[in-house]
Amino acid sequence: MIPSYPASTDALSPARRVRRTFMRLAQSISIIAFLVMAGDILFWQWIAGHATASFIFGTACYIAAACTALFAIIVGIGLVASSAFRDEPPGMGPEHGER
Repeated sequence: MIPSYPASTDALSPARRVRRTFMRLAQSISIIAFLVMAGDILFWQWIAGHATASFIFGTACYIAAACTALFAIIVGIGLVASSAFRDEPPGMGPEHGER
């Protein structure tokens, strides 16, 4: 077990819980967006047969870039949202003293 990662989410600070939630949300939304967009667009290009393999690969790269940007935007919102919370775990901090 790595000591910097507590086994329980109860030991995480509110700010870390918000960041973790936004990271998972961003990852899930980005993967789903890629699968939906790529599944439709790339399958249509392949079935139509008018696009070359390099054109299909380029389209996949653009879709991946858009999903990466979506991930970055959601994580950025999470970082801003987590700045409103404390970064110390519950029961720790200057008013409680060290355990």
